[in-house]
Amino acid sequence: MSTTTEKLNENLTNVPAELLVLPQWVGWKLTKKGEKWTKVPRNPHNGRLAESDNPDTWAPVQDALNAIAAHGLDGVGFVFSAGDEFAGVDLDHSVTDGQIEPWALAIIAALDSYTEYSPSGHGVHILVRGRVPKGLKRGNIEIYSDGRYFTVTGNRVPDTPEDIRDAQHELLEIYDSLVGEKKPKASSPARSPVAALPDDGQLLALARQAENGAKFGRLFD
Repeated sequence: MSTTTEKLNENLTNVPAELLVLPQWVGWKLTKKGEKWTKVPRNPHNGRLAESDNPDTWAPVQDALNAIAAHGLDGVGFVFSAGDEFAGVDLDHSVTDGQIEPWALAIIAALDSYTEYSPSGHGVHILVRGRVPKGLKRGNIEIYSDGRYFTVTGNRVPDTPEDIRDAQHELLEIYDSLVGEKKPKASSPARSPVAALPDDGQLLALARQAENGAKFGRLFD
């Protein structure tokens, strides 16, 4: 068994069981496309390309783990589909020098569900029970509930829930705020990645006033 597989086997014990029992797992391979590196999903059965809309290219989590050594892959991931109740929120470039950025902490606290670091350690993924109308990408924030896969590391962010919680209302609040965001005019100055949210201050205030506001205070402070 490879070192990568051994480490993943250990970390995946942190992943909520309701995700692990679903046969919606793929492997992934870090691949350079042009000047950019991307995590390409791979079929655990044969190491070929996996498809987010083709269940025949998915497998149980153990098969995905076995495929790492069998096909020289770099990790595993979970595919969100219309047949399950889960959604994922990807906060890219949200960790700097090991510290989660305030804008990302506000979203983590608002959703209050299982949260883990991405493979690079520079971002976080939040898994919730909830659905969104369609996939969304705004700045460094992506939200999907089907037709997409997320890498899974099991490297849970401390002081976040160990289970996947129902966050439909909170998920749609964040989703709607991003959908309603107006594109800047051509003459407007460039916006920073943190400005992907309409108002960080409002999110911070919302997070502090939520039922889990004390937990957010500990994370933020």
